[in-house]
Amino acid sequence: MTGTLVELFRDKTWATLRLIEYCQRLADEHLVRPVATRLP
Repeated sequence: MTGTLVELFRDKTWATLRLIEYCQRLADEHLVRPVATRLP
């Protein structure tokens, strides 16, 4: 069981780091756009 948990956290860490790397390459105008919270 411990090995499985370690592997899951390793995958989560890998995915999080890839997402951060991707977001660092985005232009500022892409990062300041509001997100729609409610559809009409």
